[in-house]
Amino acid sequence: AGAWAAALRSRRAAARTAKTVACALPQCEDVEVPSESFVVCGLAHCFEQSSDGKLADVWVLEPVIASAVEVIKNGAATSYEAFIGTTVGQLLARDFATFPADLLCGHEAKWGENLQFRTLCAARTWMRDHAREVIRDFVPVGKVRTGFNTKAENKRILNFVHEAGAAPSGHGLGQHPARQHEHRC
Repeated sequence: AGAWAAALRSRRAAARTAKTVACALPQCEDVEVPSESFVVCGLAHCFEQSSDGKLADVWVLEPVIASAVEVIKNGAATSYEAFIGTTVGQLLARDFATFPADLLCGHEAKWGENLQFRTLCAARTWMRDHAREVIRDFVPVGKVRTGFNTKAENKRILNFVHEAGAAPSGHGLGQHPARQHEHRC
């Protein structure tokens, strides 16, 4: 137990002295992660809906949490076409030239929304023991991984807005007026 505790203290001290990236959003907690922390970047096949309702293909580069990589590794259907292991700093630089061309699988891609906050949150999932010991070898730093169970049946629409119609009771979403409330994280 003594060696484990010493190693943990050493890792924490190194993390405090390393360059960190921080992000804070008003509705959520502050997030701070060393820029050299491991994170997976994924190319997701998504869609955007035009004003006339037609869907257009869009490919998005975004951070991927450890548990998502694990279920995809085990054969779950996904919108991801490729993964690469990288660092928080490299991902947040948003420089396509620093990644291998085969990460894009021949597509033009754009960066995901809220990239900084989502990258820092995803990187924290890769700091857990299970992620480091079991899943991380599936997506090593600098190696592009493809060949997933990619499916487009359950379309991921980026700009979808759900407009709820009036419920028969006349109370908006069908909730009792006293039970209507706002959700926050």
